[in-house]
Order: sequence, then structure tokens, then C-alpha cells
Amino acid sequence: MKKVFIFVSIIFLLLACEDNSLKPETAETLIKERLSKMPGRSVSFYLGAMTDPSYKPVYKAIATGKYLTFKDDVFVEAAGKKMPMFEATEEGKKIFQCEKNRCTVEVCSTVFDRFNGIVNTGKYANAEYQVKTVCDGELYEIFKPLADKQYIKPETTIEKAEFEFSKEDKKWILK
Repeated sequence: MKKVFIFVSIIFLLLACEDNSLKPETAETLIKERLSKMPGRSVSFYLGAMTDPSYKPVYKAIATGKYLTFKDDVFVEAAGKKMPMFEATEEGKKIFQCEKNRCTVEVCSTVFDRFNGIVNTGKYANAEYQVKTVCDGELYEIFKPLADKQYIKPETTIEKAEFEFSKEDKKWILK
């Protein structure tokens, strides 16, 4: 009987001392997985007649003819006057996400950079990490004047994440 008690006590002690702390590799995998599902930074613009003259130089700069066209003086019947017109090409319609005449296009992606630290508190953990906004490629170069006006640029920001250890699944979950 003593041997059974000692054996059970040792097993219980080993299970109680099991290390379930969140490892940086696990947290990094979970964060990268979540970031891959999130959309990147997007610029937004309106198609059709241009009513805000301050955007005219920007719209002219991004209307390269590949995705967008810019016509300077188009008579708009509803306004009763000639106005600049901004339109999407067939190629542009494939990459823009539009709702009515408001469109967006992703010009930057968000990627995991590095951990600043992890604090484990039992079945919960908190992590602080850095995320880079990477802006490169053809779309960013074309839409850079609009991205600059909308304060979208390459940058590194500090983010926080909360994790919870699931005893049923024996794994960490990003909340």
C-alpha cells in the first residue's frame, strides 16, 4: 500500500510540475498565423467625378493608365459643369475592392518582426512583439502619392497579445 501511495504521489508531483509555459516559438507561430489572415494597409479613393480639388494632383499621379485613368474635363450632368473624372481600367477592377464608388487597394503587408518579451502567469500569458508594415512592389510605387497623403508608410509598431492554455487540447490559444 505504501508503494502505491508513493508511486501515485510521484506521478502527481510530476504532473503538477509539468512545464506548460508559453514558448517564444509557439507564440511566434500563433502570431504569424493570425497576421497572415489579416489584411495589409490599404489606400482608399473614390471613382467618378472629383469634388475635392486638393486630391487632383494626387489622382493625376496615380492614374498611370494601367489601373486607373484620369480625364480632366468631363461634363457631369448632375453637377451641370465639367469636372475631373477618375475611372478604373479593366485591370484595376480586378484588384480593387469597391463598394459603390469607394474603392480600396492593399499596398502594404504586415509581418511579424520580433518579440520584446513574454510573461507567463499560469494558464495565461501576455506577449509584446513588433510588427513591420512592409510597403514595396508595383502597387505601392503606383499608389505612393495617395499612400503618403493617407499616412500609410513602412513602419514598425509594438503590439500586445494575450494567450490562454487550453487544458483539453493541451495547447496555447491566441485570444
